[in-house]
Amino acid sequence: MSMLYREGREAFYRLQEEIIKHSEDYSFLLWTTVPDSVEFSKRASFKPFPRLPPELRQQIWSIAASSPPTPPTPRVCIFSKTSNPPRLVVHEPRNWALLATNTEARHVALMAPIPTRDYNPEIDILYIPRRSLNSFRTALFQPLTPEWVRKTRRLALPSTEVCRVLANPDFVTRLFSLDTLSIVYPAGSGTVDYFQDVTFPVEEGYMFLRRLSQDELAAITIKADYAHGTRVGTFPIRWTRTGIDYLNWAEATLDRSGREGELGGSPLWDDQAGHVWISYEGRCFEALTVPKTFDM
Repeated sequence: MSMLYREGREAFYRLQEEIIKHSEDYSFLLWTTVPDSVEFSKRASFKPFPRLPPELRQQIWSIAASSPPTPPTPRVCIFSKTSNPPRLVVHEPRNWALLATNTEARHVALMAPIPTRDYNPEIDILYIPRRSLNSFRTALFQPLTPEWVRKTRRLALPSTEVCRVLANPDFVTRLFSLDTLSIVYPAGSGTVDYFQDVTFPVEEGYMFLRRLSQDELAAITIKADYAHGTRVGTFPIRWTRTGIDYLNWAEATLDRSGREGELGGSPLWDDQAGHVWISYEGRCFEALTVPKTFDM
């Protein structure tokens, strides 16, 4: 073994640690040999691994379980009103390769704390739940604009709150770098009530925002049937829209606000084209379930 990792009983541990830092292929940690029928790149390259001391194997699994992916992968950051200023954190999924390596590795991966990292406004989606919308607006209009406000590129809103947000669209004047607005539906298909809130998956695993195709958006039906109260009376509101119609309505509403002068000063508003230069998409929350393990 190279003297780069020094001598003694910890030398092999240091070598394994360096390998894990630079690769997500843990096949070299497999417990037994792999049949010759398996292509070479997928075979175990360190067959004596099962004979290592248990505490050393545990250390190797623990390092792998806590190592975030490099470079960072786009995730979802859920805006929370629990702190001021808000701490924007992204939860990473558990190490899928480790969960499917063997029983011992799976146990370590499931017991390890869920990996987290700071929100990256240039790649992550910032999701604003209904309960945090007011806190989000407060954060946008602080005297000293936070850096994440200036750099956020991808914003997601629950379908129940889109109408309320677009009724007062000055958020566009603060999110200078915004290029995508996602409408998050309570479900990926079927009929949903206009006031049905978006819920997070509760299955064991990791939740993500899946982008819906045009066919899936066409299969979503949103129904509104409620009484709208004003100073001059109460008026019945009834309408039905598909997911695609709802996206088109959001785009038209924001463009109309720009033409009426409500978006002055926003770099996203093109006065000549009469258009807000952001794209619109539909998404829904889904869960990535923990893969099953195997014994070797």
